[in-house]
Amino acid sequence: MLRLTSNSGQVILHLNMKTVKAKDVEEAVCSFEFKINRRETMHGFGSWFDVEFCPLTKDAEMVILKTGPDSQ
Repeated sequence: MLRLTSNSGQVILHLNMKTVKAKDVEEAVCSFEFKINRRETMHGFGSWFDVEFCPLTKDAEMVILKTGPDSQ
């Protein structure tokens, strides 16, 4: 399952990797808004994502791949 979230944890895009089709991810388009609380020039925009690998068997654990700057 792929879930893109904003910094506050809001889901931006959610894909079930068991049922998603290639055409669904060839061009993923979604709208979202964020508020900038400073009166300065924005020189760039960064993003990252987490992926939850759900277990396929009852004895396995969920594995989460985190790509954020605070992740190992």
